[in-house]
Amino acid sequence: MFVEENIMVELKALIKLEEVHLAHAMNYYQAYNLPIGLLINFGAKSLEFKRVYNVNHPENKGYIKRNPTIIKSNKS
Repeated sequence: MFVEENIMVELKALIKLEEVHLAHAMNYYQAYNLPIGLLINFGAKSLEFKRVYNVNHPENKGYIKRNPTIIKSNKS
């Protein structure tokens, strides 16, 4: 699902989000060349969400350098 044609939101209904789900979302953002998106899981006991950054997008280069805790994908 797209919001404002600029942010992709991926919805899940899983007991627990795993790294593979995050990697899947990152691949979408890189394929569509979007700077940021949300991964939302409604299947856990409480709502889970993760902000996902496309580390290859020009808008995110400076932000990622200033915030090294952001999870990076293995793709360059």
